[in-house]
Amino acid sequence: MEFECQIDKYKHILFPVRFVHKELALDKNIKFCLDTGSYKSYISYHQAIELGIQFDKLQKQVEPTNLVGTIWDTFEIENFELIIRNTSGILITSPLKSIYVLANPLNPDIKLPVPGILGYTFIYNYTLVVTKNDGRIYFTDKRVYSK
Repeated sequence: MEFECQIDKYKHILFPVRFVHKELALDKNIKFCLDTGSYKSYISYHQAIELGIQFDKLQKQVEPTNLVGTIWDTFEIENFELIIRNTSGILITSPLKSIYVLANPLNPDIKLPVPGILGYTFIYNYTLVVTKNDGRIYFTDKRVYSK
């Protein structure tokens, strides 16, 4: 099974998914940036607004998050699903335990429409492959060996 990634104009590796959380009535297509150096996964402040997330319904974390040079209040969404279309066109549901939502930057003038981040909490389920010949980037659930 393979899932295709995209590259944006900033050279971010983007992964389009459908984000679903039934209790919070969230069901929308969004893109995440892959970050192999991040343990956690995050929904950006701008995505949270786009998704219609109501912060008062979320559990606030004690420690804020320092991301993109800004300190953010951090909330947690537990038990949600990412619905992903594989390269054969089949929709695959990937349940995940938690994701963090960035909110209320201490500097409200920050206007960074950055994508959310999929970190190790998602990536560890797959192998990320970048092909040398055609520059294709994808996830696979198969073992990949180099020569």
